[in-house]
Amino acid sequence: MFSSTTRRVAAGAAAVAGALSLGLGTTSASAADDDTTAAVLRCTGPVSFTVNVSTGAVFGGGNLRCTVAGTPFVTSAALTVLAGSATASGGFVRTTTLDRLLYNTGEETSVSAVRDYTNLGSGTLETGRGSAVGGRFTPSRYSDAGVGSTTQAGTLRTFSLSQYTLTLNVP
Repeated sequence: MFSSTTRRVAAGAAAVAGALSLGLGTTSASAADDDTTAAVLRCTGPVSFTVNVSTGAVFGGGNLRCTVAGTPFVTSAALTVLAGSATASGGFVRTTTLDRLLYNTGEETSVSAVRDYTNLGSGTLETGRGSAVGGRFTPSRYSDAGVGSTTQAGTLRTFSLSQYTLTLNVP
């Protein structure tokens, strides 16, 4: 039997996964600045991020399906980690990365992101936040969330997120 903490965290992960599959979370509110922002870009699909727990290096990404408010032209994007670092403690990993979203139109967005990965007994929960720092949709706020699994081979820990959604929101 899992502890009550593990069951609560797993229930929270299931709720996030359900919200992602329903398309919820396309707007966000910040209690700190008491404003609401509209989602400009929303992308979904599987991604994989790998962390070298010995050196802190981070790499990975994935191919995503996208929708953009007001334009039918952007339909997909390749997410790539260009540079990053990580810290790990037990079942928790935090990465700080510079990422690129390369759209099917040839345009791109550079994103500065901080992602937290929490290992649960039955899977992995990922949440991220940051901002667009260059290219299309700049300035905007970045957020992402995903659920999936974790594998480890030597010093490489890979987070395979089968349900992943990212959004860029105009402030």
